[in-house]
Amino acid sequence: MKMTKIFRKLAFLGVVALSATLLYSCEDSEPKPQEPPVEETLPHVVLSNTAVCVPYDGGQFEVGYTIENPLVGVDILAVSDQKWVNNFTYDGSMLRFTVDFNNSMQRREANVSVRYPSMKETVTLFIEQTAPESQAFKLEASELTTLACRYRVTPNDANVYYMALFEDSQYFAENEITTAEELFKDDYEYFTAAAAENNLSPEQFLKLAGIVNKGNISVNEEYLVPGHKYVLYVYGIEFTEDGYKQVSPLQHLVIETPLPELEDVEVKVDVSVSRMNVSLSLDPGTWKGLYNFEFYAETSDLYFPEGEAVPEDFTKRIASNWMWNMYDLLDKYYTVDEVISMYCFQGKRKYSQDLTPDTKYIVVAYAVADCDGMPQLVSEPTVTHFTTGK
Repeated sequence: MKMTKIFRKLAFLGVVALSATLLYSCEDSEPKPQEPPVEETLPHVVLSNTAVCVPYDGGQFEVGYTIENPLVGVDILAVSDQKWVNNFTYDGSMLRFTVDFNNSMQRREANVSVRYPSMKETVTLFIEQTAPESQAFKLEASELTTLACRYRVTPNDANVYYMALFEDSQYFAENEITTAEELFKDDYEYFTAAAAENNLSPEQFLKLAGIVNKGNISVNEEYLVPGHKYVLYVYGIEFTEDGYKQVSPLQHLVIETPLPELEDVEVKVDVSVSRMNVSLSLDPGTWKGLYNFEFYAETSDLYFPEGEAVPEDFTKRIASNWMWNMYDLLDKYYTVDEVISMYCFQGKRKYSQDLTPDTKYIVVAYAVADCDGMPQLVSEPTVTHFTTGK
């Protein structure tokens, strides 16, 4: 007959009480040593392997497991200390997981914690991933100007398909891409979605659009901006039935365009504020060429508070911003001469404009001259702080 938990507890208390009575009435009797308590039987997970070595190209892997003294309807939980081990699944006897392609060019390690409720100790699966034997591509940049560059890609294997993509460095920060695995995933999702929208397979789309390459390539990148970083990145691919997979580590080359040679020019700016109206008196001194000025409110990422040092990259950012605005206007079919007439000045000038009330601003002024075929910033900017009235 089964005893309930409460009944067992009461019976145990009864035995203890009886023993106490006997001890009290038989003073000459020696107390009997107590039996050590029986430990509760706890669940435990046993892995078929506690260490595995996987190749650099990654893939799907599995490790068997058993649960001793399991809880009804409860399975294990696996957590990796590295993002490149992911997509865990369990079926009661097999732990399956994905290992990403190793883009690091170095051997790497991960520890996977296998957890289970009430288990005294966590079980660990150690994963080692090998490194590729060598780099698959040679990347080179040349003919670098403030607004253009040429890059060359030479694969070790002339028969391999590969992606060679040139991207503004800001793209990675804006999309929170910090690893090669995240970048490959971002590319894959974008290109496969574009292929689906055009009712094409990824292979058809990439080949028709000229995005995938084979053999040596030499590409001239134009419409860049000065003082700015770009990234050329390359990786080999192999087409599959439903898409493509990475077959070589992602390699990259950072290319930074130079600033134009800067002139010794200071555009002096005097500011007068009347409520929301701002009046400027501008004096370029001995500079006989063009100059420009721009307002940046405190909400702009180019604004910095009065009293703080000018940011180290401020000139580069202003130069880049000027060229982006130029390209935008040219795309709207303005000519270069029309842009200059709208935004640039010569000699001493006065200017007045209404701005947002009760707002902190900076006005930034700098010399403009032709460089590499386009009007560009050619002096350190002059920065003046002011605040509009209410």
